[in-house]
Amino acid sequence: MTGKERIKRRRGVYCANLYLLDMPDPKYVRNKDERRQASYARSTMLYLRKLFEEDPSRTPRQITLLFIDSVSKKRGVRYSIAYDTAVDFFDRFYML
Repeated sequence: MTGKERIKRRRGVYCANLYLLDMPDPKYVRNKDERRQASYARSTMLYLRKLFEEDPSRTPRQITLLFIDSVSKKRGVRYSIAYDTAVDFFDRFYML
């Protein structure tokens, strides 16, 4: 892995951590539906961060786009929240 790739991976993990800091913690949300949404969104970002750390063959930007593409084809509340979270993350950190 080259130095540029390593920097991109570190930046992706850093951006995911920043995004996680802005998210509400599900254990402090009282409303059941909002707690479920916060939990799904948080698990999406934790999963993406894990992929950023472990996948040396792709950049975090590529991983995020692949994740968005794969989740957009699925149905259900969990996938809808995961899609919205990943798109928001991408828009915040990679649409510069």
